[in-house]
Amino acid sequence: MPGAGRSRPREFTESERADIVRAGTRAGLSNTQAITQVGEETVDIFANDDVYWRNVPIRVWEFTIGGYQVLKKWLSYREEELLGRSLTKEEAREFGDIASRIASLLLFEPALDDNYRGVSADAYEWQHGRQVAAETSE
Repeated sequence: MPGAGRSRPREFTESERADIVRAGTRAGLSNTQAITQVGEETVDIFANDDVYWRNVPIRVWEFTIGGYQVLKKWLSYREEELLGRSLTKEEAREFGDIASRIASLLLFEPALDDNYRGVSADAYEWQHGRQVAAETSE
């Protein structure tokens, strides 16, 4: 399991908030909706005393799949004690890329949910490998 690690929650800077709002606009969200989707605060995640990832929105940092906090788990598999080496520059960039992908998922979550509801309402019912004929009233 990943260690506690070191993180520092804080408020967004004006520039960080503006970046999220711009990304939210591309996803069809209002300013308020964009901030709500990624969380009201951000976190700086420390790899060590000198190196850290700045501005990981709280909902991105806390995002889970299968009960595991994705970013924290990813980092736990790359601990120096485990690998016998420090993170590479490519691995540090990959962490940022993963965080960006999660942020995009969160920003598009309302649209994805709407799409799912629309598709599931029009889905065909299948039983035993074949489509069930719709009942008609004559």
